Amino acid sequence: MLFSLLYLVGIAGFHIIARQPNGVRGGQTLGLLCYLTLVGGVAAWWQRRTKARYAQTQWIFVAIVGVGLLVLIPVVPYTTHDLSRYLWDGAAVLAGLDPYSVSPNSPTARIISQQWPVAPEHSAYTTLYPPGALALFAFCAATGQQYALVVWKTLAAFGGIALVIATAALSESKKSVWPWVCFMPLVPLEVGIGAHLDVFSALALAIGLWAHKNRRWWLTGVALGVGGLVKFLPLAALLPLCVAASKRGAASKTLMAATAVFFFGFALALSLGLRPPGSLGLFLSFWQFGSPLQTFAGLVFGSFSSLVVLFVGVCLGSFFAWTLWRLRWPSGESWFGLSLCLSLGIPLLLSRVVFPWYLLVLLPVVQVTGYFTLVGWLLVLPFTYEVLDQFDLASSWQPATWPLGLVVGAWLTGLTIDLVLHARRNPKSS
Repeated sequence: MLFSLLYLVGIAGFHIIARQPNGVRGGQTLGLLCYLTLVGGVAAWWQRRTKARYAQTQWIFVAIVGVGLLVLIPVVPYTTHDLSRYLWDGAAVLAGLDPYSVSPNSPTARIISQQWPVAPEHSAYTTLYPPGALALFAFCAATGQQYALVVWKTLAAFGGIALVIATAALSESKKSVWPWVCFMPLVPLEVGIGAHLDVFSALALAIGLWAHKNRRWWLTGVALGVGGLVKFLPLAALLPLCVAASKRGAASKTLMAATAVFFFGFALALSLGLRPPGSLGLFLSFWQFGSPLQTFAGLVFGSFSSLVVLFVGVCLGSFFAWTLWRLRWPSGESWFGLSLCLSLGIPLLLSRVVFPWYLLVLLPVVQVTGYFTLVGWLLVLPFTYEVLDQFDLASSWQPATWPLGLVVGAWLTGLTIDLVLHARRNPKSS
């Protein structure tokens, strides 16, 4: 099939870009993102036109993406320095240190930092990752300096394949946005190249949504609890899932399972001498990136920007509460997707920091809801990598504002499409 060849050509492009000198890889990556976005469009068109069964096309997409992720394992993670920090944290845990209290430039961590060097922007800060993430880091660091990076990238690749499979199981409609979800540039970029931790939290959420769909309430809670131990955001889905399950009297099972797994993980970490959350609060208060709302509020309202963001948060939270109220009634089933979208989207919308890999957790949500507002966000946020060339050449972190304009444009375009589709499907309500 044409789109299979086109997609694998794009994957080969990442191999070529990774070998280019500093100062050109960022621009070339943006061009490749545009190309892969078009490939997703070709796949979407083909799926709607083909007479093959939906399940068959899904497995074709899964196989293609799986091959692509495996091919990307040897590629140097040129888009990020996070992987070296992952392995440092894991090595620190294995050495009996607490990375929540000890930073890489601390005298007590000098030997570890010599063996497991980190980028300068990471050296002054303690870790901010939850205990489940540290367990994954320690597992990979235990394989030794020679193999740890390959082991982590391999683990991330198989996690990405599992994420694609679990996401595929969330929809049975041939008119879903599945091709866009599957072939989004975000997957090869942040799983295959960057190998970011978020792939595992996204996988946990996808499993939780699948379990909820199949009324396996305990598994839903366990998956969300595990996801929260890797990254906190999947826990935001707990509220709408519990409200939806309450109609069948199963909310307590989901809530108890998630709470038990999450607190057991933190209790185990405390028993081992770890003291989370480390520098998480400092990171969220000091950094600002990828957030149109925070940037716009700062430029227009200055010192009052925090109040403006708080007001927006209250408005969105109120709307979220209303959707949950609608969800409790029989006619509220159609509101489940919206409540799920808001529960995970509002924290990202209000956050000062939204790196592209943070949106991996929205992949299964896109599959469940089919919202083009989310599709647009996931497609355009990776264009914030325009900062890469300048950072590689001069270690200067000065992001341009035009990618944020793209994000706002994608939101508005996607929202318009969603409203039009809603009006067509529900003519009486319009």
